[in-house]
Amino acid sequence: MKIKILGWKNEELSIVNRLERGFVELGHEITFPNEKPDLLIAINPDVYDEAIEEEVCLGGLKVFNVLDVPEHLLDTYPIEDIKDKLQEADVITSISNFTKKQIKKYFKKDAHVVYTPSLEIEKIPRNKDIDFLYVGRASDPNKRFNLIVNGMRDVGMPLSSLTVCGPDPISCGVYRGVVSSTHLNELYNQAKVVLLPSKLEGVGLSMIEGAMAGAIPLTCNDNKTAKEFGLEEFSVLPNPESYGRAMISTLINFLEKKQRVQEIVKKQDLFNKFDKKIVAQKYIDIYENRIDSVGV
Repeated sequence: MKIKILGWKNEELSIVNRLERGFVELGHEITFPNEKPDLLIAINPDVYDEAIEEEVCLGGLKVFNVLDVPEHLLDTYPIEDIKDKLQEADVITSISNFTKKQIKKYFKKDAHVVYTPSLEIEKIPRNKDIDFLYVGRASDPNKRFNLIVNGMRDVGMPLSSLTVCGPDPISCGVYRGVVSSTHLNELYNQAKVVLLPSKLEGVGLSMIEGAMAGAIPLTCNDNKTAKEFGLEEFSVLPNPESYGRAMISTLINFLEKKQRVQEIVKKQDLFNKFDKKIVAQKYIDIYENRIDSVGV
């Protein structure tokens, strides 16, 4: 089968690249730029216009994926425009059950849940010498990075115990910038606690990837996806005092909490759930079931 995926690409860290590798490992082909695919996947609304203009093979399928609806930006978010573009999709997918509910609420559409392929976490021998790791945008208000900084200050923790990876330079902690997938895997393996204080996440991959690498994911209790993946017991109130105290408590009880996280990772089957080949196969299943249902 010939596949085309539209969306932001980065050499190692993008969803598109991970998903493409998943399809290739399953024996499928990624199309050349001017070649018609059997299956076209638009990863997010930024590429819906391009997907609408693209042609697929006879009997081909267009899948439009939704990462999330940024509820903190509803005043400016183009709900009606995206809703109109989703009319052009043969199938709509979401990256979590939480996003599926958002799609129903805001776009009045049904969606298939297909999780986002995660970083390939490889457990490697590393000293757990990073107390706290944050991965992501620090300047996005939804990420609430200030909860970390203010929480640490409130409880008297040194900011030097915080390591930050992402595109937004910061003046506190140890800033690593945007790192390679190999380096990020090493950092997850070195970290005791991975911080995700966001109000809203379609998935929250740093929470998932950190847990798979043996770190404790510390989230806030208004983040619905922590519950979806069985990690809600590591959620706290979204205020600096609560978050700061939870950081200290998690660090003190690291070994006990680490064992609990490992139990959850196994019970929730997170390594398989976010594996690039399994995610790619879910798209293939959607294609085959749709084609079978219309008799093409």
